[in-house]
Amino acid sequence: MSGLRRIGALSLLLILLGPTIASPAAAARARYRRPVDITFPTRRSASYSNDYRAARTGHIHRATDLFARHRTPVFAAKGGRVVWLPKRRHPTAGYSIWVQGRDGRTYAYYHLGRDRRSRRSAYRKGLRQGAFVRRGSRIGYIGSSGNASMSSPHLHFEIHGPKVRDPWGGNRINPYFSLRRAERRGNYSRGRGPGSDQRRRGRAHRRRGSRAHRRGRPSPRRVRRARSNARQRRAR
Repeated sequence: MSGLRRIGALSLLLILLGPTIASPAAAARARYRRPVDITFPTRRSASYSNDYRAARTGHIHRATDLFARHRTPVFAAKGGRVVWLPKRRHPTAGYSIWVQGRDGRTYAYYHLGRDRRSRRSAYRKGLRQGAFVRRGSRIGYIGSSGNASMSSPHLHFEIHGPKVRDPWGGNRINPYFSLRRAERRGNYSRGRGPGSDQRRRGRAHRRRGSRAHRRGRPSPRRVRRARSNARQRRAR
């Protein structure tokens, strides 16, 4: 009887502790919903929903679609190296970009540009496979290439984690929770390319000033200097 009691007590203990003792496989499955620290990959005006696991023709959708107008910028959610940048569009994925992030995850961007246009409509000028991109830098443009509808341009956004196992045996993370976290934290990009908006504005300002000077008109810098000198003379 004592042996039976011990077996019964051990069984009861395993039942009580079972939910807290997770196998490595179960832990990997749980991570597919865990949010990742990213920059929102397009403009904040894009609309999206938790469409991971949504039924598609012949497969399950294991990504998040962000809907916006054609040519809306796409930004790198994480800095890293461009490992896939096809010169020709894929019949289903269209023009796409894969970035191997510095965190070990892979970030995929599909349906960029348009089918009837060149790859220039999909990728940032000068982007090359093997190049390193900074987090938040512009890498492409939302479109409808591949099997996306022309009337519903969107970004098909995927996150692949090597230590994750989703319910279908793959390693895709549900991006929805990462996007929501980026929204709550205000992680939006203000970049337009390899340089920041501020640098670009500075270069444009200098170009406008030099053109005005060539036309015989005073540059903005010269106008400000003249106004400052006039104020100083009046103060005297």
